[in-house]
Amino acid sequence: MLELALGDRLLREELLGAGEIRIRLREIGLRTRHGGLRGARLILGAANRCIGTGEHRAGRRQATLRRRLHDRDLRIRSGELCLRCVEAALEVDARFDFAHFWEDICFKSGPLVNPAVFEAKVGPWYRRITDVTRRHGLDICSLDCDGQIDALIPTWISSGVNTMFPIEVGTWNASIAPWRARYGRELRGVGGMDKRVFARGCAAVDREIERLKPLVDLGGFIPCPDHRIAPDAEWDTVRYYADRMRAVFGG
Repeated sequence: MLELALGDRLLREELLGAGEIRIRLREIGLRTRHGGLRGARLILGAANRCIGTGEHRAGRRQATLRRRLHDRDLRIRSGELCLRCVEAALEVDARFDFAHFWEDICFKSGPLVNPAVFEAKVGPWYRRITDVTRRHGLDICSLDCDGQIDALIPTWISSGVNTMFPIEVGTWNASIAPWRARYGRELRGVGGMDKRVFARGCAAVDREIERLKPLVDLGGFIPCPDHRIAPDAEWDTVRYYADRMRAVFGG
């Protein structure tokens, strides 16, 4: 699946720290979007997907939908579909700026799947896809996964994914800082801004921007709110935030 995304040219420029970035398609960045390799979850539902993994490991295969649409078939079908779509998309005349996965396989306490299973069964498909995108010059490969993603980052990094999004502050205080300390500058990120300050006034915005400064100084990090602005946000405070971000970080 292909998507036109406003602002992607800026994303690439900031993350790579490169010089002149070619402006394509009237300054609208173009990315390949690979969907996700979470087909079993979408077909079976999150709860059945988690239970199904346990049943498989325990050897208790039930005569249900989980048996007919078992993990191996779904994994291969999802992986092949993503791979073939990417290969077809990259054969067109468009010049893409970066590659992007949408996975959403974590929640506030961690992954919905055992990290070792994810590494063994899904990691190779990531590598096959990112090998293709690299051959076409896409050196930024980002991934959208909500929740506490820490346990899956090793698989993504080793499989060619180098940019995490959205870095939700949420209840687990996600931050790029510990990830950068562990994985180095190869790991980049977008997000990590605490949008709750929009309900707390301009002083809270100033404190949040000060908190973000050393993270931005790390390089390869673009701070922004994750998802939608909450309904308790004050419009004037959001405007103040936008003006202050431009003044402090440029743009």
